[in-house]
Amino acid sequence: MPLAAMSATAAPGIYSPGYPASWAGFTKNLIKLRAIPHLEKSVILIAMAALQLADVLTTNHGLAASSGASELNPFLAWCMDHFGSFWWSPKLVLIGYVAVAAPRLSQRSLSFVTLFFAAVVMNNLFYI
Repeated sequence: MPLAAMSATAAPGIYSPGYPASWAGFTKNLIKLRAIPHLEKSVILIAMAALQLADVLTTNHGLAASSGASELNPFLAWCMDHFGSFWWSPKLVLIGYVAVAAPRLSQRSLSFVTLFFAAVVMNNLFYI
């Protein structure tokens, strides 16, 4: 079937090459998603929480795998010495605080902090 014939028979709202009305429906739905209050911040907070979990897992793996490895963050090194296997509990408090403060924080600042945590996880993965 030629491309022009497929485009003419496509149902509205379903993507097919050459059917521009499908893009109009797609952008309309995208605008509806962006209208949900704090959707972007929610996604950023979920990413931040996932990166915190990844940081804990990669740090534990790196410390267990190498006898010469150590925590570079002095506060978390202190937490490791004093809290033992629950050294990650301050990270839980941090995520809770950020989640409560998120409505008052800008999306840009939340994004910056999330990118910082992504860099930390990438650093951990580099050294594992």
